[in-house]
Amino acid sequence: MSYMSSVTDVIEGLAAAVEAARGVDLGAMTAAERGAFLGALEAQAARFGAAQVALLDAVDRGGFHHCDGMRNARTHLRYHGHLSYAEASARSRLQRALRDLDEVRAAYEAGEIGTCQARRFARTWANPRVRDALVSSQDVLLAVAVAEHSSPGHPARQS
Repeated sequence: MSYMSSVTDVIEGLAAAVEAARGVDLGAMTAAERGAFLGALEAQAARFGAAQVALLDAVDRGGFHHCDGMRNARTHLRYHGHLSYAEASARSRLQRALRDLDEVRAAYEAGEIGTCQARRFARTWANPRVRDALVSSQDVLLAVAVAEHSSPGHPARQS
């Protein structure tokens, strides 16, 4: 199988999954089924977000952005992904932070925390005055983030 056919398979599979999710009849589900479906969907969305960040890291580490004459991986992503500067910068910050925050990266990849929680870690990591403390205490802070992400009754999840 050529790499182009595998890339095409990935994109077609994602498109099919998006259409399948859009086609789910929430009205035909019980409240518990709806909650379970939405929770599982959000976990998969987090896993996909982690995959996007991992791909950006591969572009950065591989220097693939230089082939297009781009200065850095963030610019490469912004140009090819048609993203705003703010979105590309947030992903780039997260990508760099996850190199140091291995436990956070694992939780994000597993869908145990969402993109919002992962980006909070990255914003804190970006402050050089607290970076070392964050890296050494990520397990404790991650437990709070996982509890927030998984608890429907948490005040942060109230609308």
